[in-house]
Formats: sequence, C-alpha cells, structure tokens
Amino acid sequence: MQLSELKQNSRAVEEGAWIDDIPGCGDLRVKTRGLNNADYRAAMERKLKAVPRKERRAGLGPQTERRLQVECLVETCLQEWQNLQGANGPIPIAEAKALLLDPDYEPLFQGCVYAAAVVGDEAAADQEIQRGNS
Repeated sequence: MQLSELKQNSRAVEEGAWIDDIPGCGDLRVKTRGLNNADYRAAMERKLKAVPRKERRAGLGPQTERRLQVECLVETCLQEWQNLQGANGPIPIAEAKALLLDPDYEPLFQGCVYAAAVVGDEAAADQEIQRGNS
C-alpha cells in the first residue's frame, strides 16, 4: 500500500468540498464536510451522553442511532446540495433533516453519508480538482 493512499485532505474535512457521482443518487451534488470533522465528533459525543445510560448500556436501537447520525450530519457536515428536485422545484438543504430521517428516502441518506465519508480522501479531492470544483 502506498502512503499516499492513506493521506486525507484535512482542510476539506473541516471546510467542506463538493462531491459528485454519488452512488444511487443520479446527478445529486453535495457540499459537505467530512464525517471525521471535529464538530461532528464533538456533537456525536455530546448527543450520546444525552441518551439515557440504560439505553446506552443495552445498545442503541436503530431509530436512536439513525436520529443521532442524521442530527450530527445535518448540524456539522451538510452545507449545500444541488439537483435535488421536488414536485415544486429545488428542495432546500433546510429540509435535509426531515428527509434523511424518513426511511422512504434511504438512498438519499446513504448518499449524503457517502459524500461526507469521501470528503478529505485525497483521490476524491484530486477528482474534484480535475473537474474544477474545488
């Protein structure tokens, strides 16, 4: 394995980058910070501490886990998106939390998680730079 394959773009992780070609999401583009940004980690830690101890010890249920992931993703990662259309035109990023919590929009949730996960990946950053989207 090459050392360069293990390098991340920490600036993109903290400041955000546009991600295209999100699997299963057509032409959706998402500007997001990386899942490993400092604010995401702090928010997740804070939210986990707020979960009742009994529930934490028994293991988070899938609904609680999803809610925490979505809240942290929306609060600390997602900055903007393009090409997401509803019946009345473009859907604003302000509607992200409601959409990502809705199990009927699982592909959108997975796409946003994917985008946040690849931000900071040097290969993804190189791809964006080549497209002129950095």
